[in-house]
Amino acid sequence: MQSSLLSVEILPGGIEQWATETPEAGRPSTEFPFVYMENHLGVPKKILYQLYLSALDLLKSDNATSQLDASCVIVLANPAHATALNVRKRHIQSGTLSAHAELKFSEMVLPSSRPCSKESIQWAHRRWVGIAGSPLEVPEIPADAIEAEFKLISKCCETYPRNYHAWSHHHFVMQCIYVSLRGSHPADSPFLALFTAEFSNLRRWIESHVSDYSAIHQFCSLIARLQFLDLPQYHSTLAPLADSVVHFEHAVSLIKAFPNHESLWMYLRATIDLSPSPNADALPASAVASTAQFEGLHRDRFILWTKKRAKITGF
Repeated sequence: MQSSLLSVEILPGGIEQWATETPEAGRPSTEFPFVYMENHLGVPKKILYQLYLSALDLLKSDNATSQLDASCVIVLANPAHATALNVRKRHIQSGTLSAHAELKFSEMVLPSSRPCSKESIQWAHRRWVGIAGSPLEVPEIPADAIEAEFKLISKCCETYPRNYHAWSHHHFVMQCIYVSLRGSHPADSPFLALFTAEFSNLRRWIESHVSDYSAIHQFCSLIARLQFLDLPQYHSTLAPLADSVVHFEHAVSLIKAFPNHESLWMYLRATIDLSPSPNADALPASAVASTAQFEGLHRDRFILWTKKRAKITGF
């Protein structure tokens, strides 16, 4: 079944609840206590925890199939179970489990629940699988695989808002794009299109998730990287994206719409710090003037920051 699955989700309650709330075609039973509809699998939480206890014993088996089956249950119920993940790593190294199959499994597990989506060990495991067999710390990844990673990250950030570990994985994926850009040509590089599209997507994400400071931090990291990226063949495309004044104006516009979100005031600070002189010298005063109609702790802290910054820089 795993090869045909599109998603896995942990459902609240037990089999009794879902036996009455599910259409007959996908209704769970004592023989198959899961909800299965159109290649989407729902696992009632009570059933999962019952299976978890049995899986812990089965993981100690010497049989490879039993170990892999048990680890699937354990990881779904307890995404931070390092022993189960290490068992799966050993099977990848021995060839019993393919890296492709493990990435597919990870793609279903990560968005299955809030605990899974935010679990750092799960994201680290996915990165390990992605570079297994590669001599490079940051491997070259096909463009379609990178696009799939971005979709997974977005899904997990919706499952668990302000998902620091998902955005850390986003940083790793962007590193992979940098590696690929160095070996590509402007005319036929799908990675350039991927980069610019994701840059725009991340900017739009901030506009609709104004409290997601992890996303804002990642966006500012991209701007900073662009300012020092030595890829002259892409300069005409990438240079406009690094214009920190444009992002400064973006931050100010968001603050005017959502003045009570501290993350946006931090975004504003970052855009000023990213601006080269002489722009950076004039921007703090401009920001203070542009937000004069707002009162509150966040603006007061911003004004205090501008004064401290002026003492350090002399402006």
